[in-house]
Amino acid sequence: MGQRLGIRVTGFREKYFYGSYHEPRIDDRETLLRESYESALEQWRRRTATDDLGFFILEDTSVCIDALSVESEVPGVHVKYWMKGKTLPKLNRLINRAGGIRTATVRSDIVLHIPDKFRKALCLGDKLLWFFGETKGAILERERVLQQNLLYPWLDNKTFNKWFVPEGFSEPISALSIAHADTVDFRFRAFEQVAAFLKKIGLAEPAGAPFGYQLSIPSIPKPPPVIVICGYSCAGKTLLSQWLRDEHGYMHFEASDFMYQEYWRRHGITGDVKIGDFAISALSQDPTIVPASIAAHIEAKGHLRVVVSGFRSPDEIDHLERLLPNREIKLVFLEAQQSIRFSRAVSRGREQVTIDGFRERDAKEEVMGLEKIRTTRGAAVVENLETVESLYEKFRARFAELLAECSHQDEVSGHEQARELENVILLALHQAGPRSSYTTTEIARLVTEQLGIKKSKNNISRYFYQDFHPYFEVTVEAGRNKYRLSNTGHSAAIRLRRAANFQTYGRQPPKKNSAASADLFGVGVDVERGPRY
Repeated sequence: MGQRLGIRVTGFREKYFYGSYHEPRIDDRETLLRESYESALEQWRRRTATDDLGFFILEDTSVCIDALSVESEVPGVHVKYWMKGKTLPKLNRLINRAGGIRTATVRSDIVLHIPDKFRKALCLGDKLLWFFGETKGAILERERVLQQNLLYPWLDNKTFNKWFVPEGFSEPISALSIAHADTVDFRFRAFEQVAAFLKKIGLAEPAGAPFGYQLSIPSIPKPPPVIVICGYSCAGKTLLSQWLRDEHGYMHFEASDFMYQEYWRRHGITGDVKIGDFAISALSQDPTIVPASIAAHIEAKGHLRVVVSGFRSPDEIDHLERLLPNREIKLVFLEAQQSIRFSRAVSRGREQVTIDGFRERDAKEEVMGLEKIRTTRGAAVVENLETVESLYEKFRARFAELLAECSHQDEVSGHEQARELENVILLALHQAGPRSSYTTTEIARLVTEQLGIKKSKNNISRYFYQDFHPYFEVTVEAGRNKYRLSNTGHSAAIRLRRAANFQTYGRQPPKKNSAASADLFGVGVDVERGPRY
């Protein structure tokens, strides 16, 4: 919802770092929300110490089944507890005994915390604003067989959504396409009001605006084209991208790193959904999610020389072009026979690979749309049948003019320098070496050893718990998350090291809090790993 409305929403991660709050088991909605908010506010203060600079939201969903709601709403604000062990036949019996009326209303209430300085400036008396949205409909009579929605897990086959048919539709909300579900999403109706308020006071940009509309001025040279390298597994996409990074100063974005980020945001690190299945679902339902994230990184950090590897759908390339209207897209397709690519996969020895599994991967990538990129988009096809050196020579000969344009050095912007914690993590992991993964405690030690900068382990853990990032790969060992740099992360670290104007700024470490918990993190690799989804 935040992406569609131009607002970045960061999860508080309920299990860690004060995210849990006390929700009283009472029927009165206003009292429940107020007490929940006060508990969450206390956790927020513990998280931010004395600096009340941020906004946060707390959301609660409730359901009113008309036939059962005689004296009060049923199940009301207790819907998540009420659903435990409930089946549609059981609910049908309850409704029939109560008269058979099947209408219901689903409601979302969102409490928005207003920081003191904004509250005083806006002359608001309370510390919170309260918004709600609701959707009317009916409960279906017979269970529908619903598959898990991999891309939009809130359209699930577990919550009340699986039984609730919004007005104007004949299927439950969980069975609707995302375009239709958005029009009747009770949470979206509440969150739209939050977004409208934030935009009204100047704290959010209008959604849907392109990143970079700027008139061409003859005296100012255009930035070089964005090179997009596509191809089947083991065609050499990552190797060629790393060569452009190392020899010509390109920033390399690996599409699968961003696909993992979107996967983790929806299913967590230990989700039971296969990343390949998620990628197919994403490319069929919303192929914009990865290029939108990459375009945002390019624009926010002012990257001039960019290579993107790993797109598998023509729609991804189309969307990148729309989001970067001032940048030409130079599309390259690396081609190699399946037998050659399979031999490369075997020789790398990084995973157990069989010819059947390799063919299955090719088939999945073809379903995603990879073959259409080669046949319908006019890509420059480059064969990679021999040595790595011959591939580089072919590319250099074919795109000499493009490489000649890259004589200037990217600079690290002030905005990037302000992200000091992220920068020192990237640099420390890159300097530590390519093979190992690290917990957050180990990363804090690496930052001190490699850079001579002391960073709190709690701050580093918080960085990883608050959001997922395309710069890191994650593994779970003995119940602990461990991280290392992804291909995109390596490129970001190399760019920081090259930037002559990069510097770190010392800060006072945050006040220690005994309630902080949980280890996480890990370190870098600078080898081609091949496709990750």
